[in-house]
Amino acid sequence: MKKYYILMLVLCCVFGWGSYTHWDMVSGINGLGVGAKGSEISVASSTGQLYQVGTLITATGAEINTIADGVTTTATEVNILDLSVAGAVTKYIAYDLTFSATDVEIDIAEDLPFPCLVTKVFFNCTVAEATGGTKTIDIGILSTEGSGDANGFCAAIPVSATGIVMPGATITAGTGESFFASTTKGVLLASLTAGTNLATDVGTYYEFPHVVVLGSQSITYTMGSGDFESLVGVIIVEYIQLN
Repeated sequence: MKKYYILMLVLCCVFGWGSYTHWDMVSGINGLGVGAKGSEISVASSTGQLYQVGTLITATGAEINTIADGVTTTATEVNILDLSVAGAVTKYIAYDLTFSATDVEIDIAEDLPFPCLVTKVFFNCTVAEATGGTKTIDIGILSTEGSGDANGFCAAIPVSATGIVMPGATITAGTGESFFASTTKGVLLASLTAGTNLATDVGTYYEFPHVVVLGSQSITYTMGSGDFESLVGVIIVEYIQLN
């Protein structure tokens, strides 16, 4: 017993009195935690799941190893995902959309961070809309917010067929000129001045990232008509989060 107390005294001197490694028993399952007594932070479970600052890491080791070069990942490579280290990090919001029988703007309840730049928005249509009167959707920023625009990202993109739907400009090949006619990329990500069928009047079209405005961060979508019955897909928003 004396040897036990001596050992504990040595460990306390080495690792400090306020912190220790704690092996806890919760509902019959062993878990490893560290920290001050009473406020331990989970590190690992008995099944091998790991935690980082108390948050369960759900990615597999193989998935983590593909972050950088597809083989192994160094601490430096992982730190590329740390905003405080990198200064800017590309991230994604993926929202599973299932049709709603309404043409009212719907908030996905997952806001963009501030500050950030939205660089790309598209839709992966997995089940096409078969019966709706207007088989399109809009994606944008909640229109009731200060700088909101319900179709600012995607304006009437078609959802009558499965596949990835990327918004962009339509070029019409006329008899006198090929010209920019329209675009399904919204005004928050692109600008278009339509051309005509007259020689040299091609119009103008250019794309740019959207600088998110504080207080205008809610992503929304709107069905083309209120009679959808089958549409399923994923809204993908690519953005660069800034430190």
